[in-house]
Amino acid sequence: MKPLLKTIRPSHALETMFQSVREFLPEQDALYADPFCGIAEVPFELELKNCILSDNNPHYINLYRHVQNGTFLKGRDRLSIETGTKRSKWADNRVRFNKLLAKGEIDTAEAAQLTFYLSHISTSFRFGDVDNRNPRSKIVFTGEHDPVAELPKVDWQAAQALMADWKLLNLADYTHFFQQGDIKETTPLVVSAPIFRRLQWDGTEWTDTEHRALFERLNRHSGDVLVFHPKRSTIQRIYSPWFNGNPVLPTQQRVFKVLPR
Repeated sequence: MKPLLKTIRPSHALETMFQSVREFLPEQDALYADPFCGIAEVPFELELKNCILSDNNPHYINLYRHVQNGTFLKGRDRLSIETGTKRSKWADNRVRFNKLLAKGEIDTAEAAQLTFYLSHISTSFRFGDVDNRNPRSKIVFTGEHDPVAELPKVDWQAAQALMADWKLLNLADYTHFFQQGDIKETTPLVVSAPIFRRLQWDGTEWTDTEHRALFERLNRHSGDVLVFHPKRSTIQRIYSPWFNGNPVLPTQQRVFKVLPR
């Protein structure tokens, strides 16, 4: 099954991820746990049913939860929003989405549908302050219209069935992921580390400082860990001890993969 949201990863990077996870978790019912799930390409593509997924983007998690709960659609297989892909329809939906943000109604089915729509009919799904000089200003969607984009057809019943047992978490701080009762020290982890210096949904960016902190936290985890991280020399140096067979690492840990960007 294709992911519900538009991915920005190139096809060769996705194939690397899919094959690596197949080797890392060969059993179909193995627990797939990722604190940075984002678009969740792997669990959708490999149709994994036993998942604990977290992300700090509340809009993605809201979409997944409404699909999982069967509250995403209005009536039978019908979206309640205008789905035209021309710029005028896209602009209307962007305004509609930003109004929901301003009112704090980001956990609604309408917000979930607009997330699905804007993810596909936009060149990006980023956010920014209305007024950077005003710290109390609302965060708005600031993507641009994609003139060649189309809204994909989705088998929503199949998606709901696949996600029936997924545990979905919206955690602002990924370290809280390790505090979940289902995550043991020996739980295998798949970690899709954020792209270096790419703006996140809330306008923040991940630098070498954040990657170094992630490395240190994962280094304390005694279970197997598979990490996909940006292919940049500065970032690779942070994770290089895992490639070099550093003797201080737990013997269970695998060789870590590099995800091409």
